[in-house]
Amino acid sequence: MAVSVSVLKSLANKIGGEEFNKIAFWKHSIAAGEAGRIIAIETNYENPARAYIIGLLHDIGKVALSFINKSEFDEAVFEARALSSELYKCEDKIFGFNHQDAGNWLCTRWQLPELIIAGIKYHHSIEACPAAFQQEALLAHISNFLVKDNGIGNSGGDIIPSINDLAESKLKLTPKKLNNAKKSLLDKRNEIDNFLELLL
Repeated sequence: MAVSVSVLKSLANKIGGEEFNKIAFWKHSIAAGEAGRIIAIETNYENPARAYIIGLLHDIGKVALSFINKSEFDEAVFEARALSSELYKCEDKIFGFNHQDAGNWLCTRWQLPELIIAGIKYHHSIEACPAAFQQEALLAHISNFLVKDNGIGNSGGDIIPSINDLAESKLKLTPKKLNNAKKSLLDKRNEIDNFLELLL
C-alpha cells in the first residue's frame, strides 16, 4: 500500500496525451497489482505482497516513455491500435526500446529488489528471462492478461495477450485457478475504483 501511494502520488500527473489516458492507465496498474496478489494466493507463490508490487509496476516504463516524449509515445499508442499490434513493438520502432526496458532502468534507479525488476523487465518476453526469475515475470504477464481480459482500465494497447505456456509448469497455474483468479478480480472492481479515486 505504501508503494502504491508513493508511486501514484509522485507520478500521477507525469503522463497523459490525446491517445494515452492516464486515469485508465492507473486503473489498469492498480488492478494488475490486485491481480498479482490474487494469482500469488491461488498458486501458493511465496510472497503475495511482492506479487502485488510486480503487478502494480509492470507497466511503469510507459510513464517514463510518456515523460521522455509524450507526442512520440502517443504515436506509438495510436499505431498499436490502428495496426492491432502489441504496444511494445510500436515503442521499439519509434523509440528504439520499449516500456520493459524503460521500466527496468527506472526500477534499477529506484534500487528495487531484483525479483521485482525482473517481473517488470520480462513480462512480454518470458523465455528471455533467467529461469530463477521466470515466476515473477509470469506473475506480471498473467496479471496483465487478467486485467485486460476483464476490461479494467487501459494501459495504452487493446491486444489481449495469450497466456505463456510456461505459466502451468512454472507457476502451477491451472485453468481452474485462473478462473478463480478472474472471479476474485471482478469482485474487487469497486475497491479498485475507490482506491483510484482516493489517490487521484
